[in-house]
Amino acid sequence: MMGDLAVPWVIAWFIGHWSLSPTPKADRNLMVIFLAIGLVSELIHFHSGVLQLPNHSGPLPPLWLLCLWPLFATMLLHSLRWLLAKPYLGAVLAAAGGWISYRAGAVIAGGELVFPLSLMIAFEWAVIFVVACRYLVPLALPRVSR
Repeated sequence: MMGDLAVPWVIAWFIGHWSLSPTPKADRNLMVIFLAIGLVSELIHFHSGVLQLPNHSGPLPPLWLLCLWPLFATMLLHSLRWLLAKPYLGAVLAAAGGWISYRAGAVIAGGELVFPLSLMIAFEWAVIFVVACRYLVPLALPRVSR
């Protein structure tokens, strides 16, 4: 599938990010956590029928779709860091941006995002962002001794 052609570019992004990041260990921790969250979320999306990709078969979501989750995690401690102090604003933006991203991705992949059931994706992203701000990012960062 066309999306799988992006996987080598994603791997290159990860290598470059780890090489340049001031927080590579925390980034890797968040990437693993978000890959696990993404796997569970995408399995729910596919098996509930919320996200339908007719060109995809198999029990697992497409690799290109799973790669987006750790990519998002690389932004939490960097370009989205300012938003961590504003988790509820982040939740609103994540809800809107998450749903719009899924809608665009479904269209590009020749699939369908079933409405209104797909609104669960907006709620899911709002919750994920607040949980990331409150728990996941602090857990990923190294402890500073006082």
